[in-house]
Order: sequence, then structure tokens, then C-alpha cells
Amino acid sequence: MESMNMLDEPLLIFDGACGTNLQAMELDPSAWGVHEGCNEYLNLSTPEAIVALHSSFLDAGAQVLEANTFGASRIVLAEYGLEDQVEAINKAAVAHARTAIGDRTGRYVAGSIGPTTK
Repeated sequence: MESMNMLDEPLLIFDGACGTNLQAMELDPSAWGVHEGCNEYLNLSTPEAIVALHSSFLDAGAQVLEANTFGASRIVLAEYGLEDQVEAINKAAVAHARTAIGDRTGRYVAGSIGPTTK
């Protein structure tokens, strides 16, 4: 994976609203299982949806994909009983963004860390 040099790009376009877009995708309820509302769980249950979302951002011109990790901290995931899945969820999220990028050059993955709900 190539490393990013901020001076190489006069402007970087990030994707946006991953969680909002996931909620609007009308995924089959089975994708959520018992973790309804936990967008980060979808990294494990429905990888194809995450890759499709990232691909749509790239197709729209995004150069930087934010991994689907906004709420993938132990504190937030504990609300869904997933606190023991932090590493797996975060690794899967990065892998899905990388899969969407494929062989496109000049595209990058950034972590996304949101506030907790506490």
C-alpha cells in the first residue's frame, strides 16, 4: 500500500456520512442480527454492503475513504455486547475499504473515531 504525502495533493476529497448512508441502504434485517443500529457490526455480517458503499464514494470522486469504524471502540461496542470484537471489527473495516480501492491509485484509507455515547 502506498503511503500518503499530503504535499502531493493540493486537495484531498474525503467520503462522508458512512453511518447515515448505511442506515439508508435498507439492508435486510438479518444483516443486523441482534445488533440493530450498530453500523460497525456490518463489517462482520455484511462485508459486501460496506465495500459497495465505499465503492460508491470512490465513484463519486472520494480520494480518502473513512473506514466504517466511527463507533468501533470498546465502550460503544459494549452497548451491543460486542466489546470482545473490537479488533476483528476494525481490521475488517480497513480490509473492506482497501478492497473497494482495489488497484485505484491515489486513494487512501483513514480511520474514523467518533465520540462515545457516554
